[in-house]
Amino acid sequence: MEFRFPCWSMISRNSLEPIQALTSQVFFPLFDETCSVGIPHKEAAVRCSDEVHPLAKSIGAVNTIVRRPIDGKLIGYNTDCEASITAIEDALRERRVANGEALRTSPIAGKTFALVGAGGAGRALAFGAKSRGAQAVIFNRIMREQRCLQMQFQGKLYHMNA
Repeated sequence: MEFRFPCWSMISRNSLEPIQALTSQVFFPLFDETCSVGIPHKEAAVRCSDEVHPLAKSIGAVNTIVRRPIDGKLIGYNTDCEASITAIEDALRERRVANGEALRTSPIAGKTFALVGAGGAGRALAFGAKSRGAQAVIFNRIMREQRCLQMQFQGKLYHMNA
């Protein structure tokens, strides 16, 4: 499979500017109608999408934007949540199966989940942990972001000094 994944560094005080530039008529055709969004723009990408998938809306962060061919609208998705949580669950399931245990529920259910960072990816992991019955313990340098995430997903929080 042939593909290209060009990367640009975009520095802006306005978090919307880089996403608006990427999704403009000038840049977007270069990406075959899809682009990935990274740190620190995942939360701003929600506001730059014409429509947001329900999972991404619940998380409050978008990391993939797709231009819908039939009407040209930008649809925001979050793939961080399922990809990350499923990878953690798979690793824990392998360990439990190796020990002869059978699993019917998520192996993180009832567990405490340590989460470092309260940005877009952190929001996705906190949402995924909560949806699987785990509790997130959130470590972050910026207390304001940490409190918002803690309130939304009922996690415990700890402030980190950088």
